Amino acid sequence: MNSSLWDDKYAIGIESIDTHHKNLVQTLDDLVLAAACQDAEKVREVFQAVEEYVLEHFRDEELLMARAGYPDLDGHHLLHAQFRLRFHKIAMDFTAGRVPETIVALQHALYGWLFHHIYHVDQDYRPWVIRLQNQPSS
Repeated sequence: MNSSLWDDKYAIGIESIDTHHKNLVQTLDDLVLAAACQDAEKVREVFQAVEEYVLEHFRDEELLMARAGYPDLDGHHLLHAQFRLRFHKIAMDFTAGRVPETIVALQHALYGWLFHHIYHVDQDYRPWVIRLQNQPSS
């Protein structure tokens, strides 16, 4: 999967998380394309896939931060919760028939939030996780 919007400058250097981020951006690309084509069934399928993937990614990322002892885990968790709420609102807007607004929201709010989050916020926990990964196995 190669998103048209992914750039390796967003990589944080933690392979599992970078793979998640790439896949999440690709899934959002699929969602925007389905919404633009106004394929309601496909949009519902992709909304569900994005929601499931977001939950899996946030869970895995937060578990990794917890294992690494990242001190701002609670703040990061709050940002993830805000993303889930924003995503849920956009899904509800689509269900209510507000397709153009949905497409604009997906393109601006979600991509904007996601890339800012990856490029800036996720970089904050990187040193803790790298330190954890560099520890000898017991």
